[in-house]
Amino acid sequence: MSEYPEPNELVVCRIKNIKGYGAFVDLLEYPKEGFIHISQIASGWIKNIRSHVSEGQIRVALVTNVDREKGMIDVSLRKVNDNQEKRRMSQYKRAKRADKLFERAANELKEDPKESYKKVAEPLKEEFGDLYTGFEAISASGAEAIKQLKLPKKWVDHLVKLAEENVTAPEVTITRKLTLMSYEPDGVKTLRSALQTLEKEGISVTYLSAPGYTLSVTAGDYPDAEKVLRNGLEKIEKQFKKHGEMSVERAQK
Repeated sequence: MSEYPEPNELVVCRIKNIKGYGAFVDLLEYPKEGFIHISQIASGWIKNIRSHVSEGQIRVALVTNVDREKGMIDVSLRKVNDNQEKRRMSQYKRAKRADKLFERAANELKEDPKESYKKVAEPLKEEFGDLYTGFEAISASGAEAIKQLKLPKKWVDHLVKLAEENVTAPEVTITRKLTLMSYEPDGVKTLRSALQTLEKEGISVTYLSAPGYTLSVTAGDYPDAEKVLRNGLEKIEKQFKKHGEMSVERAQK
């Protein structure tokens, strides 16, 4: 990683020293110090800077200027909204947790942490985007998730063990409202058959009120969940082309 952040990058920082004209901060992911001018602390007129920040506080800031020659980095709290701060802080915490897990693995295997990071962690980050996502993939699929990386077997075995014990595989749930109507004498039988088909495909069915049902699918990611739902609906659509009417829409939140 570079010693300096890039302009417009969101960085995690700890408020270190507050002055009347601004605050000095430590950039937690870089070996550098940054500065927040009082005009970039918050919107509007600031009567007392300490009403907005305090020493030791960890915040997310936007890099507004980087002067490598002078070693100066200007950052802004005012230009970061709540959603950006939550997402960036979550990303930071995930990265810190992943680093601790990896360091633990290296220590337990009696391997040099820095060398291990190059030969094991870096390939994981390149494959999955970040180290914690790699741990999530291992938790979900075991050694199969990293088979293509050709890592040393002792590392694979240990990463699988750590991931299974410490990381919960992510899950997403999608829902849809299904309307089924059959005009045939044995319509109830046709409906029951269609609903059973959906459940066999891994789709949860909840009755609302005739003729509506809520469908839900939980999977590791949205593409997988959508695929399960699509496959199930395609199967019952063939039944209802001849026996009734069917429609699907997004469930109301």
